[in-house]
Amino acid sequence: MLSEKELIGVTNDQHPVSDIRTGEWFMSDAIHAFMRSPQWKRGALFLVWDEWGGFFDHVVPPSVPDINASANLDDNFGQMGFRTPAVVLSPYAKPGAVAHTRFGHESILRMVEDRYRLRPCTVRDAKANSIAAAFDFNRKPRLELPRLPTPPSIISQPCSKPSTEVETNG
Repeated sequence: MLSEKELIGVTNDQHPVSDIRTGEWFMSDAIHAFMRSPQWKRGALFLVWDEWGGFFDHVVPPSVPDINASANLDDNFGQMGFRTPAVVLSPYAKPGAVAHTRFGHESILRMVEDRYRLRPCTVRDAKANSIAAAFDFNRKPRLELPRLPTPPSIISQPCSKPSTEVETNG
């Protein structure tokens, strides 16, 4: 079994230093499996990222209501991070639509709570925008599968780790 150090660069998690093609293949495999499954006809798959990857975003991250909010940024669970993409795959998703509403992971929970008339778990999901805005439940579902690209299956060599030493000509 490979150690964590040996796995750097060959994982499918899309984190820096890893080969992004492996992560893309993994996501494609999971998405195509969902679309081929019986759940496609009445289900939804949410593809969300949990980190911003350390790259710049010109929009200041917002704060949201949270009982664990704190003036200390290191302990402030009400402080959202930089924007990350989210994709909804479902026969009920609005075709070709881009929602410009701010959603968080709790927006999925909010949709479930609204749908089944459940009490919110926390103030955060109670105040969240429901991701149901990305769906159109008033029209017939589009059961035909969307045409999505299938990346080639790639198992790559580990990416070289960035050097912390400065090379000199000498």
